[in-house]
Amino acid sequence: MNNREFKYSPKTQLSKGTIKVFAVLSLLLIPLLIISNDFESLFEYCSAIFFPLLMTFCCIFYLGSWADLEIADDGIYVEFLWKNLHVPWSSIVKIKGAGFGFVHTDVVLVDAQHLTVFHRVYSLAIGSLQPGFHIHPHFLQSHELFKLIHEHRLDS
Repeated sequence: MNNREFKYSPKTQLSKGTIKVFAVLSLLLIPLLIISNDFESLFEYCSAIFFPLLMTFCCIFYLGSWADLEIADDGIYVEFLWKNLHVPWSSIVKIKGAGFGFVHTDVVLVDAQHLTVFHRVYSLAIGSLQPGFHIHPHFLQSHELFKLIHEHRLDS
C-alpha cells in the first residue's frame, strides 16, 4: 500500500505555520528579556520568563491538536512540530470521542512509548492520561481515515 496523507485545509495549514513562528519568537524572547536585566522585582523577572513559556506551550498545544497524519503499512505518522512521530498499529489502544457538534473531536489513544508528554495533555479532553492525538471532523476525508485505522488495527 502506498502511504496516504491526511492534511487539514490550506487555511488551517497557514494558521499552523503562523503559530510555529510565534512559538519560536516567544522562545527567543526569553534570553532577550533576561539579558536586558531591566527588572525591579523578582515578580517582574519571573513574569518575563513565565509568559513567553506559557505562549510557547499554548502554541505547541495548538499545533499538536491539529496534527496532519500519514497512514502507512507499518503504522500512523503523526505530525509534531517539524517532524513526524511513528505510532505502530499494535500501539493503538482505542479511539474515543469527545465534545459534540462543531467542537467534536476523536482522540486516538496509544501506548506510552510512541508520543510526547504533550500528547498526554491532548488526551485530557476525554479524561485520559494516555498519550493520544486528535482527529477532527475537519479532515475532508475523516470517514476514510477512520476506516483505514480500523482496517489496519484488525490486521495487526
